[in-house]
Amino acid sequence: MSWPIRNGQTMVAASTPQSRANWIADLDRLAALNPKMAVAGHKKVGLPDTPDAIEGTKRYLTDYGRLMESASGERELYDAMTGLYLDWASNQTWLMFGLG
Repeated sequence: MSWPIRNGQTMVAASTPQSRANWIADLDRLAALNPKMAVAGHKKVGLPDTPDAIEGTKRYLTDYGRLMESASGERELYDAMTGLYLDWASNQTWLMFGLG
């Protein structure tokens, strides 16, 4: 994966349970290195390059998977994710689904 860390940017690339599990495993490997800095491949302008971005990315992927399983449709998933991550950039990525 070329950009495993996101910081304040929404993600739609990990659409299967296995791809999310693989992404989270990559993040766990990065966290195990105890970095002092973690530069996100995509991030909201102005956010710091701290290791907190690793955990934030994992949390987003975990929430997405959990909510995707329980949502009755794309609109409910969109509403739930934007409710949890209201200040994350790139809400326009949801426009691909006609939900923005």
